[in-house]
Amino acid sequence: MAKVFETDEKRFQDWLKQKNIKFDITNLYFRCHRSGLNSLPGTIRCLTNIQNLNCRYNNIRILPDSFGDLSSLQRLECSYNKITCFPESIGNLSSLQKIECNYNNIICFP
Repeated sequence: MAKVFETDEKRFQDWLKQKNIKFDITNLYFRCHRSGLNSLPGTIRCLTNIQNLNCRYNNIRILPDSFGDLSSLQRLECSYNKITCFPESIGNLSSLQKIECNYNNIICFP
């Protein structure tokens, strides 16, 4: 399992470089707003220590199933996207305190 995680982490770092997104794990804050993203990669599960995720003002339609692996996530800011449904795994986010998801096309929330 550790090797899978290392591979995912490398893929996620490559994705960040490709999208020109700067990320500092010590801040426990991931900000990719206004980055022109259509989706977040499944490898986002590598960010298990992240507490705040800001992906506002993109074109994100769905959040990956691995989103539920962000066990430390406390705040999700995903307004101004095109999200229609949240993954079932969002129920696994026991630390989640606040979701800002206005100005989306949400038709289902598990």
